[in-house]
Amino acid sequence: MRTLPLNRDFYLFANIFLGVSVGAGLLQGLLSLWAGPHFLSLPTLTVWLSGMYILMLVT
Repeated sequence: MRTLPLNRDFYLFANIFLGVSVGAGLLQGLLSLWAGPHFLSLPTLTVWLSGMYILMLVT
């Protein structure tokens, strides 16, 4: 198996995805505080969770 070089571009790419993941997690937390128990019944929840899972798989 070939190892990837850990150069500046890789770190930039990793930091961007890490920042997006943290931002999305914070947004989800704020939305759940704002919506309360109704957060789980929102019609766009499946789209949001699917996007979060894909983002977590990429990172």
